[in-house]
Amino acid sequence: MTQQRFRKEHIVTSVVAVIIDDQERVLLTRRSIPPFKGMWVMPGGKIDLGEPIAVALRREVDEEVGLAV
Repeated sequence: MTQQRFRKEHIVTSVVAVIIDDQERVLLTRRSIPPFKGMWVMPGGKIDLGEPIAVALRREVDEEVGLAV
């Protein structure tokens, strides 16, 4: 396998946050883009290449729902 081919076929990973308030309610968002457009999901998204998981989780939650976790 060549180095060029490896770069094109890297694995995409994601993070998802389970945010529960003091009344034990779970925060959900409605997807506005495909796939799963219109479905209720927990906030999250793709991890940028080389990004630490915890950093990706904080970034995605901030981007999607404006909360600092």
